[in-house]
Amino acid sequence: MSILLKTIQFFNGDEEDSTPYIVSDDEKTNIKMSMGNKGSGMEIIIKNAYGEHILDGEFRWKETDTVKVFLKYTDDPSYSIDTDATTDLIMVAEIEEFEAEIGEKITSWKLKIVDKTYILLNQLWAKAYTRNEVHDIDGDSKTGWTPPEIIRNIIRITTTDGKGSSEVKADFVSNGGYIQDTRPDSSSFDTLRDELSIAKVFKPVYEWIEDLSSIERTNTDAEQAGTLIAKRPYFFYVDENNNAHWEYPSTTSSNYEISVGATGPIGGDSIYHELNSGKLKKAIFDIVNMVIFNAGDDFNGNGILDYYYDPTTGSNKLKPVYKPMTDIAEKWKKLEIYRGLDVAPVDYTLNNDTGKLIRDGRKYDATYSFKPIWADASGDASIDNDNDLNESLRIQSSKEGKTRASEITQKRANPRWKGTISLKGYKYALGNLITFNDSFHGISDALIRITDIQHSINKGGWYTTLTVEEDAEEKTN
Repeated sequence: MSILLKTIQFFNGDEEDSTPYIVSDDEKTNIKMSMGNKGSGMEIIIKNAYGEHILDGEFRWKETDTVKVFLKYTDDPSYSIDTDATTDLIMVAEIEEFEAEIGEKITSWKLKIVDKTYILLNQLWAKAYTRNEVHDIDGDSKTGWTPPEIIRNIIRITTTDGKGSSEVKADFVSNGGYIQDTRPDSSSFDTLRDELSIAKVFKPVYEWIEDLSSIERTNTDAEQAGTLIAKRPYFFYVDENNNAHWEYPSTTSSNYEISVGATGPIGGDSIYHELNSGKLKKAIFDIVNMVIFNAGDDFNGNGILDYYYDPTTGSNKLKPVYKPMTDIAEKWKKLEIYRGLDVAPVDYTLNNDTGKLIRDGRKYDATYSFKPIWADASGDASIDNDNDLNESLRIQSSKEGKTRASEITQKRANPRWKGTISLKGYKYALGNLITFNDSFHGISDALIRITDIQHSINKGGWYTTLTVEEDAEEKTN
């Protein structure tokens, strides 16, 4: 019979700055780990029966104190958890709030604890990353940006701890990190430098990353018109060691194999899957394969209406939705006229009497020729008149609208397996694939990806519930 080993460490402040305090009176612990914009966290109930969490008359722990949870099922009685290693580390997080549960026979505390993903993804960031911007990447001067460079830049800026270092480690795979800086065919992202322009004004970090992970951002215009290199969106999460992962969802092989009515080893471990229960359904009710959108008004005050149809849809029916995206054109008009700075316009003159270019209800004249802020620094020709400038804005806004629309349809264009699987406790990895078989229900070799992990630890033991989802079809042109 397997033995459950558990160690919960509390630190006053950051774990690097204090000695761990081992908590052994935990009554119930629930840990939730998620990909994407949902973040991760946990809830711990500690008994405090003898006031062991009271220090100098006050609750010992406070907001931003660090908590580390280690778990392991083992059949080896000599095995012990090494808290200096990360093999059995399930989560590192910090206390956000705590609540005293008061009663005649109750002295417990309930703690809400959030990890770096939650904190990071809800930070706001504003900037225009343009094609002609010169910047430094690990000592090399670069012109223009790539998606992984922008993601790394945003994470490093928005997660500093006040000491000049980042709380979330954001490094490229080529430097030993987990942010992929090559594409699925091992080619460089450098071909995108002359095409990538992106700007957002105080938007959450998760929205930036979601946009930069799309097929439209990770393929060149020529590839989108011909053969795609990245045929699925990238996915993002922060692991238990606070490493930022930005990865392409490879489907060549699975990480785990689970079959109903049988057991199987997890990798090279001697641990076996013990499936308790599960529910999988082929979801067909949430299909959206077409998005009609309004990207805002152009320089003449006319709306930019366009649509995106997902070519990977498996439905024989059109399932459209309408999405207003009017902030797109307004954002680019503001950045263009002021070149991203709140100073006097460059190449523009405010002229409310006879000006033809409209922004925020005001009219401007332009002095040509020049390249707008979204233009290719090397390849695009200079703009010579109002009509060409307006058409260039419409093209840019429509392109960005289709990027947003593809993010909506990518996961809603086809019916896919999705659901939950409950098993004996184990340290599964977010984003990994499972090959799932259930001969009783006719499910054979379904490739389902782990999108959420729920760990429940109580007097009965440790149980893990996986939320899984089949990948969207690869996009083709």
